[in-house]
Amino acid sequence: MADTLGHDEPTASSLADWRFDGELRTYQSEVLEQIPAAPADAAMHIVAPPGSGKTLLGLLLAAREGRRTLVLTPTVTIRQQWVRTARDLATDDAQVSDDPANLADLTVLTYQLLSVTGDSSPFDDLARAQWTEQLVEAGRTEADAATWLATLAVDNRAQYRRGIRKRSAGLRRRFAQTRPESLARVLHPNALALIDRIVDAGVDTIVLDECHHLLDHWAIVVAYLRARIRERGCTGLLIGLTATLPSADDGTGFENYTRAARRGRLRGADSGRRERRAPRAVPRTRLVHRAGPAGGAFHPAQ
Repeated sequence: MADTLGHDEPTASSLADWRFDGELRTYQSEVLEQIPAAPADAAMHIVAPPGSGKTLLGLLLAAREGRRTLVLTPTVTIRQQWVRTARDLATDDAQVSDDPANLADLTVLTYQLLSVTGDSSPFDDLARAQWTEQLVEAGRTEADAATWLATLAVDNRAQYRRGIRKRSAGLRRRFAQTRPESLARVLHPNALALIDRIVDAGVDTIVLDECHHLLDHWAIVVAYLRARIRERGCTGLLIGLTATLPSADDGTGFENYTRAARRGRLRGADSGRRERRAPRAVPRTRLVHRAGPAGGAFHPAQ
């Protein structure tokens, strides 16, 4: 069956039937109780130490939504861990896949499968494309604009770099609002084909494991994937999980990550051991979960 946009309609996901029969840790129960299903900004962000059960929590949050889910992980080893844990919850092993050619109700892939092209910063590539568009709008042909930029890059490298940096900085500030077709320019053709399959399979929830990797190029990949999902009228829910916030010394990467958290693309959080206090309600836009190995509590953002 095809939808109104001509895509194949995926079979209904049965993640909502997944069950966990064990005993949840204190912080896991608190997260499930305190973070609402289908949050208004379509994003959740959990920070907790290694070994605290983030994989299980991410799966339970995705299952609660009940929609087809993509999990992105940084390594093959972590991918395999997600597959094993997911199959413990699923009603059928076939509901879980790590094969990009055979997407299932929950598919686990590595970030590397959704790669960008070239060795330069993807924001630099986008900046050059934007500069070309501006030159065309000013009256040049696209070929003339490309030639002018190529000549400038050789004859006046400093001016060229200033122009790239200026546009790149602007793109970093608003990369999630960049048109999907512009983001697509820096993605590998294989990645674009895979994203097409993911969107056509009806994926509507994206789980980002170790989401501190969501810096320059992965930020673009996820922004593009989410934009494509939303073009189909779906939510594109993001669930971010990490034990390690990026360092403030990592200038642009830290800026991208924290800006995404502030704007609600990922619900901001911090981790660390604090004196335990009873969970208390705080305004939802300021919700922070600080988890310790034995549990945690909610506190207002600092």
